[in-house]
Amino acid sequence: MIIQNAEALRKTAEGNHQQSLYERMKRQSLTTKITDRLDFVDVAKGIAILLVLLGHLLMGETWLKKSIYAFHMPFFFFAAGFFISEKPFRNYASRRIQTIIVPYMLFAFLFGTLSIKSIIPILYATNQSLKIADSNGMLWFLPSLFLSLVIVHLMRKKMRSKAIIAILSVFVFVSLGYALNQQCHGGILNIFDRWGLPLGIDIVMIGTSFSLVGYLFAYHGGLRWLGDCNKLTAAALSLLLLLVLLSVLYNTRKDYPQMATGDLGNWYVYFIVATCASIGLIALSRLISTLGRCQWLTWLGRNSLTLFLVHRMLVGILQKQVIRHSPNVLTYALSMIILCLFSVICTVIINKYFPYLVGKSSTQK
Repeated sequence: MIIQNAEALRKTAEGNHQQSLYERMKRQSLTTKITDRLDFVDVAKGIAILLVLLGHLLMGETWLKKSIYAFHMPFFFFAAGFFISEKPFRNYASRRIQTIIVPYMLFAFLFGTLSIKSIIPILYATNQSLKIADSNGMLWFLPSLFLSLVIVHLMRKKMRSKAIIAILSVFVFVSLGYALNQQCHGGILNIFDRWGLPLGIDIVMIGTSFSLVGYLFAYHGGLRWLGDCNKLTAAALSLLLLLVLLSVLYNTRKDYPQMATGDLGNWYVYFIVATCASIGLIALSRLISTLGRCQWLTWLGRNSLTLFLVHRMLVGILQKQVIRHSPNVLTYALSMIILCLFSVICTVIINKYFPYLVGKSSTQK
């Protein structure tokens, strides 16, 4: 009798342990437990940053540029949502300030002019204001990403409790962003037309939508499922979703969308296409990671922020000195190789000697 009771207690304890473990895994952010083991997430970021570099090199209204701009920046909002942790807000925000806002401020002044006149437009933090400060307009991405992640972190518990709340929240964020953008350019907020809305709050709204979907995708097991799926499934999913991107693009826009300014055409279509393409890129990266020998893509993904920050220094030069005179496949390929080599060398130097410039500690070199 005693043995039977002991055995029953052991089974009950095991069941409770398995259940609590399952619940912990279900509720826990995938930042530390899952994505650390999924190299294909870094592979996807590596591919995405290469697309960013290529997209910035391309001149004119080409089909390739239109395809890249349809999802390359939304992907980084989406992927950043995977890594929203369960840390207290103060700790989480402090870490994001170190890794996002500090590099933004440093590089905004590095690219611009260190003067009193440039302080306000840099703190204003929009694509338009950064250009007014003679800085790098591409840096708009960093403050928008920071605010999007902070908003999702604050709302994450309510968002994951009920699907209907999450769906409605995504719709509200996209709609609010669209409404603010429209009022800024020709509406009652037209006084902000030249600089954009403070902190790019309209762009932050749609960025929050992407980060929220990314967080929920990871939280509800999307990354785990992709990590376990076979090559055929990954190939089929990536092909399907990338085809959605191309088919919708060709039927909705004549020029390329620009998330930096909110020139997105139909914001709802843009959101759906960019989300599908982002998932497709993750699935494609899962397929690539099974083939092996993609450590270089993993490295690019893990250093995507630094690559993003430094590549702008050479883009304009290559466009003026190489591409403009003879815009063909050969000159683009040559320029892309030069840009990648330059960006990688700068990244290696920063990681080794100046890691604090990109929010890293000396132990993270």
